[in-house]
Amino acid sequence: MIPGATVEYCVLVKNTGDTVANNIRASDSIPDELTYASGSMTSGVTCASATTAEDDDSSSADESDPIGASIEGANITMTADSLDSGATMAVKFQTKIN
Repeated sequence: MIPGATVEYCVLVKNTGDTVANNIRASDSIPDELTYASGSMTSGVTCASATTAEDDDSSSADESDPIGASIEGANITMTADSLDSGATMAVKFQTKIN
């Protein structure tokens, strides 16, 4: 690992059930060796299409467009009101190697 290098992540969530899933909340933690790059979070239905800007908090209007994303400490959280059967949602963000 090269200190200062950028590492991009994408967290992809898929509803593998037979019905609509409601009140979706998924989270992932950033490893200690990395620091979140402020303002780098985007969302979409796939990693490739995750281009909708998300701010870093969990309380703004962008939290329901239709995917919300936020960071607190080292924890990334993504939310959605619902996710159809077979559908996906993604949050992409960048980190820096410490």
